[in-house]
Amino acid sequence: MVAPGERMLALLTSLPMVCATIAAAIAASALLTWAWLAHARRRGIADAPGHRRLHATSTPRGGGVAIAVVAVATALGIAVAQRAGPGLLPWGAIAAGLAAFAAVGLRDDLSPLGALPKFGGQWIAASVLVFGLLLAGPGSAGWLAFAILAFAAVYLTNIWNFMDGSNGLVATQSLLVSAALATWPGQGADVRLLGLVVAAACLGFLPFNLPKARLFLGDVGSHVLGAAVFALGALSWRRGVVDLPVLGLLGLPMLLDSGLTLARRAAAGRPVWRAHREHLYQYAVRSGHTHPSVCLAYGAATLFLAGVARFSFGVRSSFVTLLSFILCLVFGMALHWLLRSRWLSPRMRKRKHGAGA
Repeated sequence: MVAPGERMLALLTSLPMVCATIAAAIAASALLTWAWLAHARRRGIADAPGHRRLHATSTPRGGGVAIAVVAVATALGIAVAQRAGPGLLPWGAIAAGLAAFAAVGLRDDLSPLGALPKFGGQWIAASVLVFGLLLAGPGSAGWLAFAILAFAAVYLTNIWNFMDGSNGLVATQSLLVSAALATWPGQGADVRLLGLVVAAACLGFLPFNLPKARLFLGDVGSHVLGAAVFALGALSWRRGVVDLPVLGLLGLPMLLDSGLTLARRAAAGRPVWRAHREHLYQYAVRSGHTHPSVCLAYGAATLFLAGVARFSFGVRSSFVTLLSFILCLVFGMALHWLLRSRWLSPRMRKRKHGAGA
């Protein structure tokens, strides 16, 4: 016998309802983004140009609040749909975790937080989110698994935040990764629904941010998107839909650029949490490439890696999937070094070493 919650979720994830939901998510995201843009202009909520930023004019920020509202509402909708089944508490906690991440980011957009309060807020949000993810997955997990997943949630959210410095980059990457996980073979109906809605919400926001940025995601956007992508990946992995090398392949462009950059800063004794312009995408823009071309290049890399992941996973060999990830990682590291060396001009080198931060 099918539980009422499962029947409701099946109805929500039928093809006509999915199409209607995607259209509604795009429209809601676009409308809320437009409303926030007007609000931010009136209130002066904006990022001013600076030597650690790539834009030359003051630009409103916080547009990701629209994506946050759509994503959290969807997670709450899934919880309500499963109210008669096992999903009410898990998906309620997931919705609360996403909302908490968004709240930390929005607070920082409205009035900048110090590093410690922001980091503490992220850990609280991650704890709530991971609590829901563990309940929504199969079996039980101990405190070690909880701690590892909470750390991963905080880490990925900060990576998404660090990479949010070029028009359309984070929103496009989130769209592609969410859509890939949502359409993965064997994916659960709840994860499929959330993934498609997150992708649709990004699509509704992008016209305001690409090719010319009238509005930035802000920390609220990068926080909720990083947390949502983490939740989609963690649930998919916990349920055995994908394995870790697949997740690594899907996130490789973001993880590789941020990881190598932060490792280089740490090795040089520079604070890894401080704003800077040393990511590969930032060097690309500073060397003359346009924001849309950089966004397109990262998007093309993610699409290629998603294809590699689907092919290797289809072979149904964990060795092939792991080998594919390792080969792509090595190639990506070599390409990162080559492009960085090419785009880091002597003038940039002098300025970077002279600044020391």
